[in-house]
Amino acid sequence: ASAHPTDGDGGLQGFSWDVLALQRRSDATSTRALQWVDQTLSGGKPWFLWLHYWDPHDSGRVPPDEFLDPAVVHRQGKRIIRNDDAFYSEEVRYMDQQIGRVLDRLRASDEWKDTIVVVVADHGEGLLDGLELHKWAAHRELYREQMNVPLIVRIPGEPAGTKVDSLVRSVDILPTILEALDAPAPGRIDGTSLLPLMRGQPGAPRVHYADQINGYDSNARMIEKRPLADFVYSVMDDRWKLLYRPNHPERSELFHLETDPREVRNVWSEAFARAERTRLLAELARRESWVSSD
Repeated sequence: ASAHPTDGDGGLQGFSWDVLALQRRSDATSTRALQWVDQTLSGGKPWFLWLHYWDPHDSGRVPPDEFLDPAVVHRQGKRIIRNDDAFYSEEVRYMDQQIGRVLDRLRASDEWKDTIVVVVADHGEGLLDGLELHKWAAHRELYREQMNVPLIVRIPGEPAGTKVDSLVRSVDILPTILEALDAPAPGRIDGTSLLPLMRGQPGAPRVHYADQINGYDSNARMIEKRPLADFVYSVMDDRWKLLYRPNHPERSELFHLETDPREVRNVWSEAFARAERTRLLAELARRESWVSSD
């Protein structure tokens, strides 16, 4: 990674990194993980393994040619010609197989009965759905197609196959693991354990927070075309969602999720939504979260 020089006032002008140079395909990641697992499981001590798979993020690391359907992706010299949505699915399918290699190895060990597994993504992609709804097929926005991600939690001794439909958050993962391990929290943490929901019990209402600070990221060149995406801060519950843009407050967005789950009708200026807008703005202000300049 490389940071740009500071400006005259000592502030940071931007930050960027060579995305392609820092990528590793999922088969290489799983191979390294399996080597670590084989060395660690024989030690008989508690262990923690965190794996980050990158493949579906972009086309920088393509699955092997023999894995791909020529109708989805093929090569013309050094160029890769692809059907983007179908290609994304192929990358997910290949990555899923590579994750399976690690899980199969763990299942074959005596430690599987005591192993917690959590699968989650950092963000989604717009793809054709986002292009249709919000004229954006990538990430770096905070609409439903970028924020809805898979979350699979496997905890030995807890109910299996439970599907939770209510709003949950990635910050809930840590308190869930700590409660499952009966371990103390290392100081103040955000989030609420998911164990009650996994057990079919009612959970406390949750408010979800997210942000996109593209204005600080030199790789976020998309803001040249989408200047409203420079700084975006979101809070939402099961019924309402706010996208607040501190540099363009009049272009902020408010969606009533119960009647508009696809987030296409902005009611920010509607009189009937004024109380909800005020409530969510107060929730955002309480977090003292947004910034819009150095």
